[in-house]
Amino acid sequence: MRRYMDGERGTDVRELDEWRTGLAPHASHIPLERLTAEAPRLDKDVPAVVMCASGRRSRSCAGSASHRSTLRSRYPRGYHRVMGLFDRLLHRDSSALPHTVRVDRALDLIDEGALLVDVREAAEWRSGHAPRARHIPLARLSAEARRFRKDVPVVVMCASGARSKAGAAQLRSMGYQATSLAGGIVAWRSAGGAVR
Repeated sequence: MRRYMDGERGTDVRELDEWRTGLAPHASHIPLERLTAEAPRLDKDVPAVVMCASGRRSRSCAGSASHRSTLRSRYPRGYHRVMGLFDRLLHRDSSALPHTVRVDRALDLIDEGALLVDVREAAEWRSGHAPRARHIPLARLSAEARRFRKDVPVVVMCASGARSKAGAAQLRSMGYQATSLAGGIVAWRSAGGAVR
C-alpha cells in the first residue's frame, strides 16, 4: 500500500456500481471480466496495483493464468494485490453496501459472514436454493428480520432480482445493511454458485 500511495497506478477491478461509490487516486477502472482485453490501454511502464473491495477479485486476478500473463507482459516490474485498499484510502465505512451486487461480490460478502436470505415462495425454494441461504418469503421478511443482527450484512436473493430489491430496500428502511443479488438464482446458477 505504501508503494501505491507513492504513485503506482491502481487498476480497480470492482463492478461499476461499486466503483461509483468512490475511486482511489491514480486508479483506472476495468471490471475483472474485461481486464485481459483492456490491459493494453494501460501504461506498461507504471507498475500496477490490482485492487477490489475485499481482495477476492484481486486474488482471482493473481490466480488466473490469463490475467497473470497479461499483467506480467504489461508490467515487467511486477504488480501487487491490495486487499481492502479502497476502504482505507477513502476513509469510509467498509460495511457500506451498494443496493445491488453481482454474484462474485455476494460470495465475498457471504464468505465474510453476511447472511444470505432467499425471499422466494416455498415451491421456488424447493426447486433449488443456495445451500447457505435462509428461506424467508418476502411477505414475512419484515417480521422475521427482527431476529437478524444489525451488525451483520444481509444479501437478499430471489428468482430474478426484482423481489430481492424490494426486500433489501425494506431491510435498509429497518436499519439493516442489505443488498440485492442482481439476477437472482438464475445469475447464481450461471456463475457456478452451489444449488441444492
